[in-house]
Amino acid sequence: MPPIISRFRSFHKIGLLAAVFIFLIVGILCSNTFTTKTLKDDDLFSSPTAVPLDAPDSNSKFENLHSDNDNDNDDHDDDAHAQDVVGLANSTLGFQKILYLNVPDRYNLDDTITMQSALSGIKPEQFIGVNIKTLKEEGLPPSSRPEPMIAGVKACYRSHANMWRKMIDEGWETMLILEADAVWDINIRQIFYHFGQGLEQLMKKRNILEKGEHATENDPYLSKHWDVIQFGGCYANERRKDVSVQYYDPYAPSGVHFFGDLIKNNRRVVRWQAGEVCTVSYAISRAGAMKLLLRTAIDMNEPVDLILAIMIESGGLTSYSVYPVMFDQWQYKSTLGLESKNSDIRGPEDMEGGNNNNKQDKEETRNLWKGLHETLDVWTSRFPENSRFKKNVLNNLKSYIFDKKKIFEAEIEKSIEEENESNND
Repeated sequence: MPPIISRFRSFHKIGLLAAVFIFLIVGILCSNTFTTKTLKDDDLFSSPTAVPLDAPDSNSKFENLHSDNDNDNDDHDDDAHAQDVVGLANSTLGFQKILYLNVPDRYNLDDTITMQSALSGIKPEQFIGVNIKTLKEEGLPPSSRPEPMIAGVKACYRSHANMWRKMIDEGWETMLILEADAVWDINIRQIFYHFGQGLEQLMKKRNILEKGEHATENDPYLSKHWDVIQFGGCYANERRKDVSVQYYDPYAPSGVHFFGDLIKNNRRVVRWQAGEVCTVSYAISRAGAMKLLLRTAIDMNEPVDLILAIMIESGGLTSYSVYPVMFDQWQYKSTLGLESKNSDIRGPEDMEGGNNNNKQDKEETRNLWKGLHETLDVWTSRFPENSRFKKNVLNNLKSYIFDKKKIFEAEIEKSIEEENESNND
């Protein structure tokens, strides 16, 4: 063989080996880059297979969505407010709109919603409900109820109905409704991200998804398959409890039982057709809004949460719910004697204890308020056994606002920059 050809073949072999080596190195680097990627706001629902690095394999069985050796670690320090408020879901939690229902003059409710929303990175819009003082019977639908409902119950119902009508008028496909006394965990955006995965798992278990159908960026909760999702329900019943899955959520409380069965660590339960009451938080689809508005126009004979429960139980609404709940109601601590301030539906005469500030002597009152000024916490949950938030926003406002003020400093700097830019323009 001529020497020049021999040398050419040697160089050719060396070149091939070098190319293979470079290909392997590039592959390793690309793999590391992918697995250490931080989820951004725009990545949240862009792919049905996009899962956080600590989540289980998406192909695992429904009954075993994560390994049994989960560590129940309460030290989740990646709060939504601590990492540029990026989170793992967008500011409307994957819905087209978030509305929170309040009535005129309840400034205390607006205050708590505003602080919680700012710290957890969500953007609910205020919706003014029906005022009891201006409620007129002639403007309400007919009712088969033999005895009349109290004015507060009728105003509450009509307020929710007005939100359903607003949704239809605006052409929104999905909407999350909060009542103004809602309270939640600081990590609510991440919690919703994990819920979306669990909901899809249950839909797969029920065999209702078409081949290749998955959640998408524009429809992260597969909204054509439900009318209502209850995120803050109460008084759930045991029927159909087995039509459910336990899904992975590192922010879920531990030691919680679901009708006698212990829920695994780092899990919540999503279930089908629970028929719960309480309307502190629920999602509604356009189809659900149409069904509920029609039912309301025919017969406004029960409180709004009972109407939802009746329609769910009868099959008139397709619903899902979650436990432990993702939203609860707050009320003032009983030691304050402010029970009459806890409800716009029930009056002072309907509240246990009424306003008992006058029963406390001055020294006790002074000591009470001294302690409250130190903790800056006057709130408690109405159903703490159903929520058990790891990091309740309201109960930790002092820490989030005073001890972690860099957030606000950054917001001030940002607003100054925006103002300077507008002035320069």
